Amino acid sequence: MRLVALLLSLAAASVAQYATVIFYGVQGPGAGVPIYVDGSRVCGKGLKHSHYCTELVPVGEHVFKAGSGHGGRVAIEAGKTYYFLIFVDEHQFSGWTLRPPTEAEATFALQSLKPQP
Repeated sequence: MRLVALLLSLAAASVAQYATVIFYGVQGPGAGVPIYVDGSRVCGKGLKHSHYCTELVPVGEHVFKAGSGHGGRVAIEAGKTYYFLIFVDEHQFSGWTLRPPTEAEATFALQSLKPQP
């Protein structure tokens, strides 16, 4: 019984060192946009149209980037959920951009999307 309690507490402690990060928003011909966290590609071969991708990211400061666009640095806290909307920034002509939307915007958008396999 003690072993089970110890294993459960270790599992909870390891999960507590991560946050959930959800990427969404790719539309049209840009399906398959590569997404990077600290220079490492996440979300498989790229985020597909009408899908969202969920990643566990360790606590700390990280650089998030989509495609060849500009990246941004975000401090990640344990147990929280972060959302990133991916879109083409037509004003800067810099390709794909990530923007952290409000939780209400993200929750509304995710209702019509499917989880990426």
